[in-house]
Parts: sequence; C-alpha cells; structure tokens
Amino acid sequence: MNKRERRALESYLRNVILHLLKWTYQPNFRGNSWRQSIRNGRIAIAKILRDSPSLKKEVASFIQDEYEAAVADAVDEIGLERKTFPASNPFSEQQICDKAFFPN
Repeated sequence: MNKRERRALESYLRNVILHLLKWTYQPNFRGNSWRQSIRNGRIAIAKILRDSPSLKKEVASFIQDEYEAAVADAVDEIGLERKTFPASNPFSEQQICDKAFFPN
C-alpha cells in the first residue's frame, strides 16, 4: 500500500504544480477547471499525508523530482517553450499544499 500511496502522492503533486504553472503563465486562461484541479489535488495530498504520515518527510524531494515532469506537461499542454519556466520549482511546499494559495 505504501508504494501505491507514494505514487499517488507524486502524481497529485505533479498535477498541482502543473496547474499552478498554467495559472501563473497563462493568466488569461484561468478558469474554474484549473482552480478545481488544484483544489482537488491539494485535498488528495492532504488525505494521503493524513493516512500515511511517514510520507510527510519525503514531500520536498517528491516536489523536486516531479517539477520537471510538470514543466514538460505544461510545455505540451500550453505550447510555451521550456525556457519560459524557471529552472527550479518556484513554489514552496507550503504554497503547493495551501488551500488558499494561488499565484498572483
């Protein structure tokens, strides 16, 4: 079960980062579906960490590992060049998990 939860956590983190990037770099396209995706990802992350508190200590490294995949997804989805995005993750762990945080 821990492997499954770990993979799910990584996936939710990547998806939240992806949508935060889209929110930041395509402000004219912000909409309820992006907001909902971010919110739902954060809820799922919180539930996984509640049920598997031992994963909390790994969140920072998961975020670091998933950032490049999130950028690649953003490049594919919104068509901006890779160089548009920061070389390293601009969002803190707290911002990624904070239900109230939205860039800008």
